[in-house]
Parts: sequence; structure tokens; C-alpha cells
Amino acid sequence: MTTTYVRQTVPSPATDDNILATHINSEVDAILVALNDFDASNCKKSGTSIPLANITNLTSTQMAAAFFKDEDDMASNSATAVSSQQAIKAFVDGIVGHDGDGFAYFDIDGTKTKVYTKYLTGTTDGDSQTNVAHGVTSGATKILHVSVAIFSSGLSKYRVSETYIGATAAEAYQVYFGDTNVVFGVVGANLRSQTYKIKVDYIL
Repeated sequence: MTTTYVRQTVPSPATDDNILATHINSEVDAILVALNDFDASNCKKSGTSIPLANITNLTSTQMAAAFFKDEDDMASNSATAVSSQQAIKAFVDGIVGHDGDGFAYFDIDGTKTKVYTKYLTGTTDGDSQTNVAHGVTSGATKILHVSVAIFSSGLSKYRVSETYIGATAAEAYQVYFGDTNVVFGVVGANLRSQTYKIKVDYIL
């Protein structure tokens, strides 16, 4: 609610006093104008802003240096500074990848390296070997890890392997990869013509 200040009307005094009263009334009117133009809710004159220097005794540059950081690595680890959107995005991108490229950073032999992950799905062949093109540039030397899950509808369970797993001849299989393919070798009869999912971790 806005409060409006008004001066109370006073009776006309004697001639000598009238001069003084006129002067006082003029001063009071000036004060009322100022009061009515004051935004009490924000402690400032209506339509104006308070310079930061009036509050903090710091310039805008000094304020930015003291309370604002644009550090992609957030190296200062400040407990009081506000970070920029750009710095926050760059920091998060550096941890979990960015723009849908599907990579994360890992320490490989002491070097911060982008590691990508892809998933390949399909159905195993009906014979004893299934070849699945992994599509990794530069082939096997860039692949860090391959794991495979094969779902056997007859057994109602997954068989998961990094190199080899086998329970019976009907369920046994080997997994290996080369420059071009991930290969399921000697797949047992129960695991032929079944759904598979391959996870490949690799670098560029």
C-alpha cells in the first residue's frame, strides 16, 4: 500500500509571522514531495537504483572480483563466490561429457582421457559364431573393455561375459574382439538365435 504525505493547513498568522510561515510551508512542501517520491520498500528514490559503491564501498570491478567467479575448473573452491553459467556448464561437461557426445573423463595411465561408450544390440546367429561390427575407429587398440549379455528365452536368464562363461556345453560361449568385430565364438545351442546386448568402452 502506498502512503501519501500531506501538509496540514494552518490559519493565516500575523503579517510578520506570515513571512516565516510561508517559508516554513515551502520547506515542508519540499520535504513532502521528497517523501512521496521515495520508494520505502526498496529504500531508494522512485525510479532510481542505488549504486553498488554506495552500499559496499566497492566498484563493479571489485565486486565481480570479490563475489563472482568464471572458472571452468572452479579451482578457487570459494565458499562465497557465485559462479557463471558458462563455468558451471564447462565444469559439468568436463565430468560427464557434453552435447550428447557420450563420453566421460577417466584417468588412463595418468592422463585425463575421454572414454566413450556404445551399446550394440541384435540376435545371435543360428550357427556357432556371431560377428558384430563394433565400428570403433583404429580397431582393437582403442577398445578398453567389452562385455556381453545374451538372453536365453529357454533358460529365462542372462549370460554375462567379458571373456568367457560356461556352465554346460549347451550354454557355453566365448567373446573376443578384433579390429572390426566383436565375436561370439562356439555359442552353445541354447544361446543361438537369442537376443544380445554388447557394451563397448573405447577411446578415440
